Amino acid sequence: MKLYAALVDKDCTGYAYTSGIPHGWNCWMGWLTSGDTYKSKNSGTGTSFASVTPTGTSQSVTWSSVPTAVVPGGLSKAIVIGVLMSGNSVSVGGTSAHVYHAIDSTMGPKMDITPGQVQISNPEGSAGYVTGDLLTLQSTIRNVGDLDYTAGGDIEFFYKSGINEIAIDTQQLNNLNMGATQTVQVTFDTSSLPSNAWKTTFGVRLKNLVDETNSANNVALQELDHDRVPLSKKAMVLDSNVVARGEQFSILAKGDANDFIDDIHTMSFDIEVSETGANQWISEIISDASPSIVYEGTNNEGREYVVSPVLEMSAGWYDIRSRTVDARGQAGEWQVSAGTDGFKLANGVPTVVAEPVPSVMCDISTMVDMTGHINDPESHLSTLLVTSDDSAFIAWHPTTQELEVKYEWDSIQGCPLGQQGMEITMDDGGDYSELGELPYGTLLFNVIENGQPRWAGLPTQMVNEGGSNILSLMSYVSDTDDEGEPVDISTLNIQIMDNTNPEIISAQINGNILSFETVDDDVNGQTTLTLRASDGEQSSDQTIIIKVQEINDAPRVDMDGIESITIKRGT
Repeated sequence: MKLYAALVDKDCTGYAYTSGIPHGWNCWMGWLTSGDTYKSKNSGTGTSFASVTPTGTSQSVTWSSVPTAVVPGGLSKAIVIGVLMSGNSVSVGGTSAHVYHAIDSTMGPKMDITPGQVQISNPEGSAGYVTGDLLTLQSTIRNVGDLDYTAGGDIEFFYKSGINEIAIDTQQLNNLNMGATQTVQVTFDTSSLPSNAWKTTFGVRLKNLVDETNSANNVALQELDHDRVPLSKKAMVLDSNVVARGEQFSILAKGDANDFIDDIHTMSFDIEVSETGANQWISEIISDASPSIVYEGTNNEGREYVVSPVLEMSAGWYDIRSRTVDARGQAGEWQVSAGTDGFKLANGVPTVVAEPVPSVMCDISTMVDMTGHINDPESHLSTLLVTSDDSAFIAWHPTTQELEVKYEWDSIQGCPLGQQGMEITMDDGGDYSELGELPYGTLLFNVIENGQPRWAGLPTQMVNEGGSNILSLMSYVSDTDDEGEPVDISTLNIQIMDNTNPEIISAQINGNILSFETVDDDVNGQTTLTLRASDGEQSSDQTIIIKVQEINDAPRVDMDGIESITIKRGT
């Protein structure tokens, strides 16, 4: 019985046909002949097939002298075809040949060991790795062939760096029966990986296996993304970058994940501001609430942060700096939007609020607290300079934030009772050269009586020589209580405090009646009386002029020194 054996090229890539037409698979390369010989088209010495005698035990025929060059691309591409047949030895075919069995080297029991998928776990919980993470690589080696494997071998973990494969660890392969597995793992420190890599390919391979049928599945690869440091971009103010005092505004922060792991949903931003050029950065005025994602999917994609300037911040330009932070807390470089690329905090103009209207007493210097009446969004009241041209303005007291006013009583007009306006100017140190004037506003004061008796002007009185007269004072004096409410004047005590010329006029008061008379029939001139009205707590004075009006008296003869004589009428 003959063993008809041939060596074929399974994909025919190196076989040249004279027809020039591409051919299919398993192209003949040579015969495997008896005596460990072969015969190809151009080489070999074999002349006949090997003879075999079937028995009850296994037999084998081996060829070890076949050169690699017989099959273009190497013997790894070769397939051996064996046919058990009867008949005469022939070179091609044969006469009366009878085939009992045919097989090739891809058929029958296989020895096949293969690694499973490389599983990569990161204790940091990341979908990728940050340089310096410790990764655990694991794979399960499985005997997927039809034979038990006991010939040994190695399991090697590695990673790729460019075109190079760098070994991580090597472990021994156990004996594996059909279907058996062996789980292997290794811990790898990523500190050695390139910092600029976008991803790294990790692998496991089987080495030094014996008699394995299929070596094409001896390697398993797995890529893992590198969690790179994100890139920061300059932040910008949405809408106008000139911000009025007391207003909030929004900043758009932008960045680039710089990897295949993060996106705008996993990134946040650190935002800080400083007076331009001062490098004194603060973040307290940036809202810590979850900022909204805006312009998603566009070049302006980012997050919107709300900024609330505080009173302590000076007016002027402010720089903004921003940096991107990814899910792992990696922060990009600060990017500064300086000067006019930042924002300007406008000077807060002082303002006046008249309500509620404070009450002040007439003719009394009164200190009025200006808290709530004068407001400056950035300056404390004690730093303002407040002035006024109003006659009732006395002084501004910055230490107590009080305005001193006095609405004086006038002998002609009396008290300016009721609401009185006072225009004031306020200087907070800001530059108002463009406006040409300082901020100003009008305060209101409710002027009330101070509880002091009030005199109206008393008319000048005329009296003839030797005459007398009276004047009722009721219509010339009034009084109020401490709240400015009128009180009965009959309760007033009115006195004469002074008489400048008592030699010509004598006067007295009875109740509210002033009576006066000349001291004789021949006096002339005038006198001034000072009157005082008192309600028991407060008093006020008023003056009245009394003039003596001269009259044409009858002639009078002075008889002193003239003797008395008697004359008879008619004589």
